Amino acid sequence: MRFNNLTSEELVNKLEKIKIFMFDLDGVLLKNSEDKENIYQQMTEFCNAQRIENRFSGIITAGDEDALTKKLDELENCFVLTSSLNKEKLMKEKLDQLELDFNNLFYMGDDILDLPLLQKAGISCAPSNARREVKRAVDIVLDENESYNILDTIMQLSRKNV
Repeated sequence: MRFNNLTSEELVNKLEKIKIFMFDLDGVLLKNSEDKENIYQQMTEFCNAQRIENRFSGIITAGDEDALTKKLDELENCFVLTSSLNKEKLMKEKLDQLELDFNNLFYMGDDILDLPLLQKAGISCAPSNARREVKRAVDIVLDENESYNILDTIMQLSRKNV
């Protein structure tokens, strides 16, 4: 894990404000269609752990709703935001519903389309295989790029085990 212009102390202070962990689906958690059942299981565990801590989690994707996103949307405290190229606007609407703001958001993305939301998030993160421009713009770049490792690392981070 690499921090960009962020000390461990600053990270801990920012983590205390985080109330919702959101992930881009395609490219971050989902590499190919064969991973869908694994992603569902991993996100179920992640969402349940965050719910215990009174935090929300979920995915945001420009893609259309499908069987995976429908299943994830049924999980308690898990939000699925789909079908919009303007992820920042979609996330703002959800944050407003929850009476939260961008400082309460952890967001992980990997592509240029994610940059506006990454730049607004309280903590922004990218996997190691993200586009170079994205890795330069985020607070944290993970060494991992496989969904299980990503979610496990973020789980540890959310527990402030930095």
